[in-house]
Amino acid sequence: MRICMYIRAIMQVYPFFYEKLKEKYGDDLLVVFVAQSAKEGEDVRRRIGINAELVVVEYYFKEHWDEFNLEKLSYFENKYCDKPVWNIIYQDRFLVEQPWEYAVKTTCGYFDMYDRLFAKYHFDYYIDETIAILASHVGYLVAKGNGADYCAQMLAKGFDTVAHYYLRDPLQYNCNFDENYRLNTYPDEIVKLATDYLQRMKESYVKPGFMTSSGVLPKWKLGFFKIPFGYWKCRHNPLYNNPYEYTDYMRYKTAFNGPKFYLRYMSCKKYYHQPDYTENYVLFPLHFQPEATTLVCAEKYEKQLFFIDQVAKSLPADTKLYVKEHYAVLGHRDPDFYKKLQSYPNVVLINPLVQSKDLIVHAETVITLTGTAGWEALLLGKRVIVCGQVFYDNAPGAIHTDDIYLNYTELLKKWVPPREDEMLQYLCEHIRSLSEGCQCATNAGYNTEENLNKLGISLVNEISRREERRKSAQ
Repeated sequence: MRICMYIRAIMQVYPFFYEKLKEKYGDDLLVVFVAQSAKEGEDVRRRIGINAELVVVEYYFKEHWDEFNLEKLSYFENKYCDKPVWNIIYQDRFLVEQPWEYAVKTTCGYFDMYDRLFAKYHFDYYIDETIAILASHVGYLVAKGNGADYCAQMLAKGFDTVAHYYLRDPLQYNCNFDENYRLNTYPDEIVKLATDYLQRMKESYVKPGFMTSSGVLPKWKLGFFKIPFGYWKCRHNPLYNNPYEYTDYMRYKTAFNGPKFYLRYMSCKKYYHQPDYTENYVLFPLHFQPEATTLVCAEKYEKQLFFIDQVAKSLPADTKLYVKEHYAVLGHRDPDFYKKLQSYPNVVLINPLVQSKDLIVHAETVITLTGTAGWEALLLGKRVIVCGQVFYDNAPGAIHTDDIYLNYTELLKKWVPPREDEMLQYLCEHIRSLSEGCQCATNAGYNTEENLNKLGISLVNEISRREERRKSAQ
């Protein structure tokens, strides 16, 4: 068993992955760890052992930087990409802010590194987090091009504090979800879990577990006065001036985000309105950006102002578009975004403090790219139009489209109100396909030994499932 594993030290699960894999495969196991920085490489040596097979991106880039160029990038684009390589670069929230030459060299560097690694080791699996940055995406593409299987754990909406599911592609689809679930029968305990969850959704607002570390109103803090000193310190810190570690390169520019977000929030409150539940309205909850949920899974509409423009021009005369700001990091969006929304007479920006469930219940339709609000609306029996690619876009009551412009009325004609037993059956399959363990690193229970052990055991079980399927297919 040969595995390439991309690790970040902040995700403390990788030693548990290795431990459980070693228990399963013993001397037949080869794991090559890919660490982003020298510091993370040291973490591997400390936690796995001095003899661990390890590639440090920072060192590799420093050694080969002058070899990375446009000609070589074009070669890798033709070899591994089914889309233009700039499509992948623009999906990375860090790299897209950098100059052209730096983006070319960095992208070429990852292709070059992984191309050599896979040629040398002939890996069976590439294990990584959910694809949210270019480093992971290139690893996936090279793995796919060399016949290796991508494997990643994804937090399970609705159950993210206790469970996760598995991915085989960048689009966050649950690879163990049975598309023929309508014909299945489920054990009583799964039916009860699904029934209880549906009932709980109807009776109260269920806050997503990943929101426990966000969703706090911006406040002025005395610590803001220390930021200039922190900025100066980071500005001269080698960690933030290292071109071979692009996710931290020049990150000192974000030092003033705290006060900036506070001042933005205070100045933009004037644009917020309270909902009028007597109006006909379509709800579009804004997505937090930049994130993979839009950059990777809804790339056509990741410019949300463009998407709002398309929807606003497609609604009937008697219907407004309610746009609700994401509550996770208030103040993160440029004020110009809200000013431009003012130019749309049938668009209303809703106060982010209004509870989403109330807006969903009274909405004519919920439109989303990949958001949690779409999942919640489906479970409440509401009409949902999904314009990105997300695991629930095949659920009863979901209308999936990649072109909303002038199609709103036609799409509504396709909607069939889901029966409660249909949604219960779908939810049973969703639960059945989950694996035990909280994959959300921001959750308080993530870094416990018990939880990390569960994630490690889960990974071994998933690889065993895939190996069995592979044998059956032969």
